[in-house]
Amino acid sequence: MTHEEFFSEQMKDPEFAKAYEESEEEFKALQKAIELRMQQKLSQTEVAQRMNTTRSVVCRLEAGLLNGTPPSLGMLKRYASALGKKVEIRLV
Repeated sequence: MTHEEFFSEQMKDPEFAKAYEESEEEFKALQKAIELRMQQKLSQTEVAQRMNTTRSVVCRLEAGLLNGTPPSLGMLKRYASALGKKVEIRLV
Protein backbone atom coordinates (compact mmCIF):
# COMPACT_ATOMS: atom_id res chain seq x y z
CA MET A 1 0.00 0.00 0.00
CA THR A 2 1.40 3.40 -0.95
CA HIS A 3 1.48 6.38 1.38
CA GLU A 4 -1.29 8.03 -0.67
CA GLU A 5 -3.51 4.95 -0.45
CA PHE A 6 -2.98 4.66 3.28
CA PHE A 7 -3.71 8.36 3.75
CA SER A 8 -6.93 8.07 1.73
CA GLU A 9 -8.02 5.19 3.97
CA GLN A 10 -7.22 7.18 7.10
CA MET A 11 -9.23 10.18 5.85
CA LYS A 12 -12.34 7.97 5.94
CA ASP A 13 -12.06 7.96 9.74
CA PRO A 14 -13.97 11.04 11.00
CA GLU A 15 -11.63 11.57 13.97
CA PHE A 16 -8.56 11.43 11.77
CA ALA A 17 -10.14 13.72 9.18
CA LYS A 18 -11.03 16.27 11.88
CA ALA A 19 -7.52 16.20 13.35
CA TYR A 20 -6.02 16.58 9.88
CA GLU A 21 -8.25 19.54 9.03
CA GLU A 22 -7.39 21.29 12.30
CA SER A 23 -3.66 20.99 11.56
CA GLU A 24 -3.72 20.89 7.77
CA GLU A 25 -0.86 23.36 7.24
CA GLU A 26 1.45 21.46 9.57
CA PHE A 27 0.63 18.20 7.81
CA LYS A 28 1.19 19.76 4.37
CA ALA A 29 4.59 21.04 5.50
CA LEU A 30 5.50 17.61 6.86
CA GLN A 31 4.39 15.92 3.64
CA LYS A 32 6.57 18.30 1.62
CA ALA A 33 9.52 17.64 3.95
CA ILE A 34 9.16 13.87 3.53
CA GLU A 35 9.01 14.30 -0.25
CA LEU A 36 12.20 16.40 -0.12
CA ARG A 37 13.94 13.76 1.99
CA MET A 38 13.07 11.13 -0.58
CA GLN A 39 14.16 13.35 -3.49
CA GLN A 40 17.50 13.87 -1.76
CA LYS A 41 17.71 10.09 -1.26
CA LEU A 42 18.30 10.50 2.47
CA SER A 43 17.38 7.78 4.91
CA GLN A 44 15.58 8.49 8.15
CA THR A 45 18.84 7.61 9.91
CA GLU A 46 20.77 10.22 7.93
CA VAL A 47 18.15 12.88 8.69
CA ALA A 48 18.23 11.90 12.35
CA GLN A 49 22.01 12.30 12.45
CA ARG A 50 21.72 15.75 10.89
CA MET A 51 19.04 16.65 13.46
CA ASN A 52 21.22 15.29 16.27
CA THR A 53 18.47 12.90 17.31
CA THR A 54 17.52 9.26 16.85
CA ARG A 55 15.93 7.51 13.92
CA SER A 56 12.92 6.66 16.10
CA VAL A 57 12.21 10.38 16.59
CA VAL A 58 12.23 10.89 12.82
CA CYS A 59 10.03 7.80 12.36
CA ARG A 60 7.49 9.12 14.87
CA LEU A 61 7.56 12.55 13.24
CA GLU A 62 6.89 11.08 9.79
CA ALA A 63 4.32 8.65 11.18
CA GLY A 64 2.44 11.62 12.60
CA LEU A 65 1.27 12.29 9.06
CA LEU A 66 -0.41 8.89 9.04
CA ASN A 67 -1.75 8.77 12.58
CA GLY A 68 -3.05 12.32 12.89
CA THR A 69 -0.40 13.72 15.23
CA PRO A 70 0.63 17.17 13.97
CA PRO A 71 4.31 18.06 14.17
CA SER A 72 5.46 20.99 16.28
CA LEU A 73 6.87 24.03 14.51
CA GLY A 74 10.20 23.48 16.23
CA MET A 75 10.44 19.91 15.00
CA LEU A 76 9.48 20.95 11.45
CA LYS A 77 12.25 23.55 11.53
CA ARG A 78 14.82 20.99 12.68
CA TYR A 79 13.70 18.52 10.00
CA ALA A 80 13.81 21.21 7.31
CA SER A 81 17.27 22.32 8.43
CA ALA A 82 18.50 18.73 8.15
CA LEU A 83 17.42 18.89 4.50
CA GLY A 84 19.10 22.25 3.92
CA LYS A 85 15.75 24.04 3.86
CA LYS A 86 13.84 26.57 5.97
CA VAL A 87 10.26 26.77 7.17
CA GLU A 88 8.44 29.98 6.24
CA ILE A 89 5.27 31.15 7.93
CA ARG A 90 3.08 33.69 6.15
CA LEU A 91 -0.13 35.40 7.07
CA VAL A 92 -2.42 35.70 4.07
